[in-house]
Amino acid sequence: MVGILVLHYRRNPWTEGCLLSLRQLRDANYRVILVDNGSQDGSGQELQHKFPEVDFVPIATNCGFGGGNNQGARRAQELGCTSLWILNNDTRVFPDSLSALLACQSGERDAVGSVLFEMDSDPQRLQLWGGGRVDLHTGDARYSLSPSEPLDYITGASLLISSQTFFELGGFDERFFLYWEDSDLCWRLKKLGGQLKVAPRSRVLHRGGGSMGGHHSPFHDYHMTLSSVHFYRRHAPWPLLPTFCFAARRILWRLRTRNWPCVLAVLRAMGRAWLS
Repeated sequence: MVGILVLHYRRNPWTEGCLLSLRQLRDANYRVILVDNGSQDGSGQELQHKFPEVDFVPIATNCGFGGGNNQGARRAQELGCTSLWILNNDTRVFPDSLSALLACQSGERDAVGSVLFEMDSDPQRLQLWGGGRVDLHTGDARYSLSPSEPLDYITGASLLISSQTFFELGGFDERFFLYWEDSDLCWRLKKLGGQLKVAPRSRVLHRGGGSMGGHHSPFHDYHMTLSSVHFYRRHAPWPLLPTFCFAARRILWRLRTRNWPCVLAVLRAMGRAWLS
């Protein structure tokens, strides 16, 4: 059985749309596990009432993406789920999205991703092919856009992994409150000899930024920068170089539009990561 993990945080329309699309899955052997990640506004309970078929896991405080999914994974383990499908709440799936992932999962230590398409602008427009690349020297991180490109990680927006392997890895590292936890998990998986794959027939629509105010907010830049430092300190041979390059590029992007709050957010994250 597959445990489908969906995180919810505060009142927004995306979670309900995701849950509605999951009702269309052709696979019968799955359980949807909805983790209410410290919403405290009653929206989680409303979803539980609208979707009585989901297994509801309330958390008192926001544990971040990794922490929330770890809680959901433990519930999936209690239910006897042998695989976990980690799925963002700002996605819409198709009836065969899960079956295509399962068909591509040939080994116990495979992590399998979907082909993601833009939800808002054009559902036919490719957003990313399963995951992306990370350069440990320059700090450059980018999406893969074709099956010919090698992968360094599978995006946590749609990631299938066996429960046994997930727990063998210790789950997501909860020092990553938001962002980069999927890259870290996949890097550790590859060190165990695991493989990263993409199921071409597993299509998923993805909005992106549905729970954190978009990709041009101080909140986004702060956590993206802070988590990048955690990642490069753990995996890069010379972590100071990629973290400096990553932060410098982000600051330059924000300076072009005079987005001073985002510039300050990047600097605050760098200060916290390296001086604390």
